[in-house]
Amino acid sequence: KEKWQKELEAQIEARTDDLRQVNNALQKEIRDRQRINAELRANELALNVALELKQDSEERFRAIFESTKDSILVWNANLQCLYANEAAIRMVGGSRDRVVGRNIQEGLAQWPDALQLWVTRVQQVFASEAPLAVEDAIPLGRRTRYSESVLSPIRDLHGRVTGILGVCR
Repeated sequence: KEKWQKELEAQIEARTDDLRQVNNALQKEIRDRQRINAELRANELALNVALELKQDSEERFRAIFESTKDSILVWNANLQCLYANEAAIRMVGGSRDRVVGRNIQEGLAQWPDALQLWVTRVQQVFASEAPLAVEDAIPLGRRTRYSESVLSPIRDLHGRVTGILGVCR
C-alpha cells in the first residue's frame, strides 16, 4: 500500500509539474498576445491619424491647386491626364471631362500647334527624368499665348518616374 501511495504521489507530482509548465507556457502566450494586441491597437491608431493627416493634406493641396491662376496638370506614362485644375481647364478650353482621364492628344486636340510641342516635352521629361522649364509664344487660333512652364517628374517611393507635373503661367 505504501509503495502504491508513493507511486501515486510521484505520478501526481509529475502531472502537477507538467500542468505548471503548460500553465506557464499559456501565461507567457497570453502576455505575448496582450503585448501584440496593444501594439496592433497602437499601430491602428497611428495609421488612422496618418490617414486623417493625409486626407487633410490632400484637401489642402487640392484647395491650393484649385485656387491658383497657374494651370496645373498631371500626366501618366501613357500621356493620360490624371489631374487638371480649373485654370488648366479654362486654358485648354472645354470641360473637365474633356481633359481629365483623356490622352493629351484628346485634351489638346483643338490646339494642334501646341499639341505636338507638349507631347514632345512630356515625353522628354519622362525620358530624361529631369525637370524642364520653358517659355513659349504659342499661336492659339487668332491669338498668341505667352507662357512660362515647368514640367517636373513625379516619383514613386522607389524613385521611379510615374507621372509628370506641369505648371504653366
